[in-house]
Amino acid sequence: MDTNDFMQKLSRHAQQTSQLLDEAVRQMEILQDDCADRNRWKQIAEVQNKRIDELESQLKQVKAERDAMLEVVLPCSAKDDFKGVNFDTFKPDQTAKLDANKPRPTLVPVSLIQSVTAIREYGNQKYHDPENWRKVEPQRYKDALYRHWLAYLQGEQNDPESGLPHLWHLATNAAFLIEMEREEPHAKTAYLPLLP
Repeated sequence: MDTNDFMQKLSRHAQQTSQLLDEAVRQMEILQDDCADRNRWKQIAEVQNKRIDELESQLKQVKAERDAMLEVVLPCSAKDDFKGVNFDTFKPDQTAKLDANKPRPTLVPVSLIQSVTAIREYGNQKYHDPENWRKVEPQRYKDALYRHWLAYLQGEQNDPESGLPHLWHLATNAAFLIEMEREEPHAKTAYLPLLP
């Protein structure tokens, strides 16, 4: 999922929550005007106020998740491009979006993305080429993955050279291998159910 799709998805979630909040407020106003029984109105209003509080909390959570994902997904230079953009007012056309049976990348733990990102940043500083990993034979990644796994199993948390956790290195090596296999022509059929 690219950054635009990701941002649209987060904006949709925030917009849906905002619409539910608006609807709850409208219903409460209607009840206030039309409800003759004061006690009944009071009970209904309390329920509506509770629902409004829940929706506001959900909206805050969606905004916090969006901001956290922006920190992970966007490179530092791209973050400046989004300064001043009010994502809360973005209102995409909801009738044209059919998401059934599509992958949900938001199910991936953010810590995994952050871990691989940290190792990739370390590699970029070390090798000065973000695509350098593609020039390495897959067997070397298998061996590196296994070395990090064995070190972790032996109780060593961090790699002595990078100072970063062995599990982060393991995840990055696995990501490289997955991408390399995915790019192999013979692997296309094996990965077909997983490919977006």
